[in-house]
Amino acid sequence: DSEDEVATDAESKGATEAVVFNMMRGFGGKNHVVVVDSYYCGVPLAARLRGLGVYMLGTVRSNRKGLPPGMGKADNKGYDRGTLHVQTTEVQTKDAEGKSCAAPLFAEGWMDTKWVTTLSSIEPKASTVTKRARVKDKKNNKWSHQAIACSTTTLMYNKWMGGCDLGDQLMSYYLRHMPNRRPYVILFFHFFLVS
Repeated sequence: DSEDEVATDAESKGATEAVVFNMMRGFGGKNHVVVVDSYYCGVPLAARLRGLGVYMLGTVRSNRKGLPPGMGKADNKGYDRGTLHVQTTEVQTKDAEGKSCAAPLFAEGWMDTKWVTTLSSIEPKASTVTKRARVKDKKNNKWSHQAIACSTTTLMYNKWMGGCDLGDQLMSYYLRHMPNRRPYVILFFHFFLVS
């Protein structure tokens, strides 16, 4: 790919979508799955990757354009832990040869301690499985283990992205807030904290 083609591709869609799409161009039609964070995830990217022959899975921000109605946090307040909403939609896109095709997308909203919204081009094998979780009983103020319903898409996301999210969480606890003019000191402490 030339620099002009990549720049034109980035201008025609969002810049974050262009990064993921350009990275996956050579992997089309091989049943690869891309797991992305909410920063990159969106309906246009999922549809374009599906047209390319690459599946996508990721958490999505509930205010993203193109999501089916009723998937936002404000629409789902007051639900019990383990509640699951699944909506399927088809988006028109172009395949690798440039022909128009329909890409099925699955939006799932699941209530854990907070509302979690995932977007996937992988058809869920089962809508829910049980997950063992620690739950605090408000009356007795005691912790216990209970089985709650969980989305299979959320379990796949946690399996494949668990290390990245955990690393980001741990880094947020130990960030250096002290400005420094020497870049090698900043790089040293970054790599020290990552390891």
